[in-house]
Formats: sequence, C-alpha cells, structure tokens
Amino acid sequence: LGQRLTYITYNSDTTRTEVAGVVADLAFPTDFDGKEFLSIAGDTIYTNPLLMGYAWQKGWLPLRRESIMRAFELNAVSVKSNQEAFQWGRRYAHDALAVKRTFAPSQVVNISRHKVATAEALASLVESRADILVQYQNLDYAARYRKLVEEIKQAELRRIAGVQANPNQSKGVASSSLVLTEAVARNYFKLLAYKDEYEVARLHSEPAFRAKIAEQFEGDYKLRFHLAPPLLSRVDPKTGKPKKMSFGPWMMMGFKALRRLKGLRGTAFDVFGRSEERKQERALIAQYEQCLEQVVKLLDEKNYALALELARVPEEVRGYGHIKEPALKKARADLTQLLAQIENPGLRPNHSTAKIVTLSRPSMLVRK
Repeated sequence: LGQRLTYITYNSDTTRTEVAGVVADLAFPTDFDGKEFLSIAGDTIYTNPLLMGYAWQKGWLPLRRESIMRAFELNAVSVKSNQEAFQWGRRYAHDALAVKRTFAPSQVVNISRHKVATAEALASLVESRADILVQYQNLDYAARYRKLVEEIKQAELRRIAGVQANPNQSKGVASSSLVLTEAVARNYFKLLAYKDEYEVARLHSEPAFRAKIAEQFEGDYKLRFHLAPPLLSRVDPKTGKPKKMSFGPWMMMGFKALRRLKGLRGTAFDVFGRSEERKQERALIAQYEQCLEQVVKLLDEKNYALALELARVPEEVRGYGHIKEPALKKARADLTQLLAQIENPGLRPNHSTAKIVTLSRPSMLVRK
C-alpha cells in the first residue's frame, strides 16, 4: 500500500489495539482514522478482515469478492464474523460518516469509578465476592473477608450516626451511604484474590474457559499456552525478565492437577509462593488488614476522607511480574503514609518518607 519504510517501537505495555491503530494510520490515506476504524471491530482479532474490506473497496486488492469470501470459509475460523467484518470495512471505505453514525452511542452514560451502592447492592457485592473466595481458597478465607468488611461497616455506621447527631460537623462526604465499606469490599477482595499459579490453573480448567474458546473459534484448532513457570523459565539476558515457554494442549491436564493443590497456597510447601512477587502480595494483604483494623478503632468524621483514600490504595495495583512490582511497593508506601496521618491528625503529608514510584504509561515512537 505504499513505499514508505516505517519503524515502530513500543514497550511491553503497549496493547495490540494501539499498534494496529498506528499501522492503519500509516498504511492508509491521511483522512483515514485508524483507531476510530478499529473501534468498530470491538476485538483486534477482526482487524485484518476489516482492513481487507476497506482496501478491496478502494480497488487496491486484485481479487474477486467471491474469492475472499470463499477464503474465509476454507479457513473455517469464525467464518460469519470475519465475513461481516470484511463487509463493514467496505462500508467504511464507501461512506465513513454513515458507519460512524451507526456505531455512535445513542446516549452517553457517565459511570463513576467510585459509584455508591445501595445497602442491598453492597450486601450482594460482599456475598458474591465471598463465594468467589470459597472457590479461590476455602470457607475460612471467605469468612476472613466477611469479618473485616463487617467491622468496617459497623465503624462506618457509628460514624454516620455521629454525623446525623451533629450535621454541622460534616466535611462534605456523603454521610448516609457506606462508601468506605464498599471501597473495602472491592479492594480487600482484589488483594485476597491475587492471581497466582493456582488461580490461573483453576480459571483455565473451568468449563467456562473452553466454552469461551469454542465461541470464538470454529473447526479443528489446538491450544497452546505461553507461560513463565517460576521453577522452569529462564531469564532473558536482554531484558532481565523471565522468558515465556510454550506448552501444548496437555497443559489442560496440568491445570486440573494444579488447581487441586490450592491448599498449599501460603504454606511452607508452596513452591510458587517463594517468589518475590508472591511475598510482596501477601505482605500487602497483611499490611492492608492491619491498617483497616486501626481504621475501625479510630474512624471519625475528621479522618474519614483519609480512611477512604487508604481503602482505595489497591486500585492502583495492576499487572503482573515486573509491571506489578513497583505498584506493590508504592501501595505499601502509601498505606504507611496514610495510616500515619490517621493516627496523628496533626501530621502533614510527608512525601519524603515514602518512596513514590512513577509508573510509565504505554508509549509509542514512530519514525519515518
């Protein structure tokens, strides 16, 4: 589609959609919005048939439409979806505005990241998370979760009663809703259900996993899993990070066997738990629990905003391995600082006492 030689460099956090969007912008005319066009697909797996349809409609592919449709059939993978993507690519080439109007939302709904749940919704949230923790570990693990969330709830109810008795002391935080309890219910669960090797095995051996694969692919296909087992994977000399290994369909049997060993999680026999990442994850859980126990004792109207900020610290912990590591360290530093402010009301934030790690955002450099 052109004679330009373009180099695209991107880091490990860059998504396939970002790369595909930039490639589309480079390959097609300047009035072509690659990222907007790819948003029609909804899944980068349909990028190729979309772009092919666009190019065919523009007269850039010396092939008959029937031949392309037949090729999708012979490939026997998501035939109908790929053919529809090809047709949408043609439509976009013919009348981009009409396609944009078709996919434009009829109404924009603003969804807050910190929405306030009703008492019924909050109870349902806690129970659903507890049910997952039973599958993740056991009944005691779920009971541990329920206990701390309930303690926070009772502390918040006492705080609400105090505000209602003295409305003039309110600091502007919604006094009639359990905002703090909801934050703890979501974030404490997130920490407890960290995705280790046992959980990966459980999720992959669930019938829902195979059902999802069957929905996306048709015909005769084989599964391959790219993993970096702590005891087997080697370190890449260029990046210093573990190199992933490829495992065939037999790994499904391995997943089924490993999920039964979840009782070893966190014990002396947990070989996976000896990695630095797992140690940091467990340390963060323990620190979060200790901080919330102090919040239960000290919560009042004056420190409520700080307690809420503390409860939401785990929201910024994302990713795996070397990506997650700096986030774990920052979360622990933030918890230490916020708890110090709660315990010492006159203490001002001292950023020099906490090591703040700035997480780099996905970046992309294009050179001609």
